[in-house]
Amino acid sequence: RTAKLVLLRGSGGDGSSYHLNAEEHFCGRTDGTILFPDDPTVSPRHASFYYRDGRLYLRDLGSVNGTFIRLRGTIPVITGDRFICGEQLFEFGLYPSERRDRWVQDTCFGGTPALWDWQFQVGQILSRGRSGTIRSSDEDAITIGREECTLSFPQDRFMSHYHARVFADQEQHLLEDTESKNGTYYRVREEVGLKDGDHLFLGRQLIRIEMT
Repeated sequence: RTAKLVLLRGSGGDGSSYHLNAEEHFCGRTDGTILFPDDPTVSPRHASFYYRDGRLYLRDLGSVNGTFIRLRGTIPVITGDRFICGEQLFEFGLYPSERRDRWVQDTCFGGTPALWDWQFQVGQILSRGRSGTIRSSDEDAITIGREECTLSFPQDRFMSHYHARVFADQEQHLLEDTESKNGTYYRVREEVGLKDGDHLFLGRQLIRIEMT
């Protein structure tokens, strides 16, 4: 069984398809068998698609902006994990359990008094790597959506009213898509097995996996 990539939105021409007939295919801006030369957010060699034991896998090759896959259900998140909702890029951060005052040499650092015992935060990442809106939580969840959420983006046409949430569950934190229309995408940490109908972001290229 083989697969193909179908471009849903991007610079390669919507509806274009790339058949994965070889054992491995490299994807990038300038280096590989599947190229997106007009997308500056795609690294020169960005990701690899390959078969093992009859199954298709994806591995990010250390790209600058990462490779993202559409979330099915929930997934654990750790500090530094990134995900996409609508057109917004976010990063999850876990506050350290150690909460002693910070000292610089022999002087205690003076900052705004901490009124809450923050547990974790979700921060917006802007273009050029700048930080945008950041929300911290001392409760169980941070919600993301177009309106009436902890992080709201009323101008984002790809954002659902109630799109996703990050929440604490015992000793871990989870990212959940809350039945959004356009999906939530999480950055691939290592290799991931792909299924028919999976959706990916490589740079600005939105791709669907089709098994043939």
